[in-house]
Amino acid sequence: MRQPNEAILTPLLLTEIAEESQAQIEGVTFSFVWGDAEVLLWVTNTSIRCPKCEKLCKRCLVLKTSIGDIYACLNCNQFVKNETEEE
Repeated sequence: MRQPNEAILTPLLLTEIAEESQAQIEGVTFSFVWGDAEVLLWVTNTSIRCPKCEKLCKRCLVLKTSIGDIYACLNCNQFVKNETEEE
């Protein structure tokens, strides 16, 4: 059960926070379906395709995290973990 002060984080919300620099997301730990992940670095405006929908999105975030790369895809509206990375 979600705590009263917890919000559901969507790819769009995280993208808007990062774009407007409303909050520092590096060093923040988020809970994903794969487990907790600390954001080490994030980038946008890349030529990386979403591993799920394979669409190119310059606005989508790529999160370098403690558990691997996670894509905040605005096309499929999901967080997608890059499963092709070597563990």
